[in-house]
Amino acid sequence: MHYGEPAYHQNLAGKLAIEYLRFPLTLTCALAETLGLIAVFSF
Repeated sequence: MHYGEPAYHQNLAGKLAIEYLRFPLTLTCALAETLGLIAVFSF
């Protein structure tokens, strides 16, 4: 096992985790904004 490998894999896993978490977060924000607009126009 080389010295640089674990850091590289950890970095790659981190990037994948960020991409995986970013999508639901963006979706949740969009949903919250839509619900907020509906609430504003309802009242």
